[in-house]
Amino acid sequence: MGRRTATIIGFGAVLLWALLALLTVRSAPVPPLLLNAMTFGLGGAVGLVWVALSGGMAQLPQTYWQRYSADGRRFSRRREWHLRSS
Repeated sequence: MGRRTATIIGFGAVLLWALLALLTVRSAPVPPLLLNAMTFGLGGAVGLVWVALSGGMAQLPQTYWQRYSADGRRFSRRREWHLRSS
C-alpha cells in the first residue's frame, strides 16, 4: 500500500468518526437493537454477495449445525462433565 492510499484510508476513518454523532442523532426513531440487527444483516448480506461474486463459496468450510446446538455431542460431553464435577 502506498503512502497516498494510506492517507486516503486514514482520512476516510476520520470522516466516519466525525459523522458518528450526526448519524447517531439521525437514527433516533429506530430502536437500538433493531438498528444493530439491521446493520449486521446488511453487513452479512454484503459479505455473502462479495464471497459469491469472487468465487469463494466453495472455499467456505462445510460445518454441521450440530456443533452449534446444545444437543450436539461436543456440548453434551461438557454438560455431563460439569454435572459430575459439582
